[in-house]
Amino acid sequence: MDETFIEVYESHVDAIYRFVLRLLGNPTDAEDMTAETFLRAYQGWTELLDPAAVRSWLFRIAYNGCIDLLRQRQQRPAISFDYPITHELTQSLSFSLDSTESSLKRLINAESREYLQAALLQLRPIDRTVLVLGELENMPNREIAKIVQRSEIAVKSLRQRARNALRDEVLRLLKQREISIEDLF
Repeated sequence: MDETFIEVYESHVDAIYRFVLRLLGNPTDAEDMTAETFLRAYQGWTELLDPAAVRSWLFRIAYNGCIDLLRQRQQRPAISFDYPITHELTQSLSFSLDSTESSLKRLINAESREYLQAALLQLRPIDRTVLVLGELENMPNREIAKIVQRSEIAVKSLRQRARNALRDEVLRLLKQREISIEDLF
């Protein structure tokens, strides 16, 4: 195996796994998709035209694989309140919120992180993708645009809509369980 590819694998496998896990919501599926991503990357290694774009290329392969899998299943990932959300996710998704969203910001830092994870998994795959790549992987809109094959302006808009959808979904889940934001404190 090419040593350069091994270095690329070692440098990016954790980020690809985290990304895929957040899109699919299942550790077993995430492991399988991560392996498939690197298998596809290895098979197409000689076709990579710009070695500086390897990160975007890998995320694009992973994204396409996840979307294909979700389409095959024709469903959203199952909600699992037992699946623990990571500290990284809650901190990274503490994106700047305006004053009307201050309750959500407090929620993100509160104990009930499982609601955030459940809400994230209920978003459309494109919404999860732009949130995960932008907020967790700290990718600029230009790089996200390459991965999801949209314009930078569209990605900026998608990110804002995804933030709003995440907020609304968290609030819906809390209401469904008859929990107010104040009850979390």
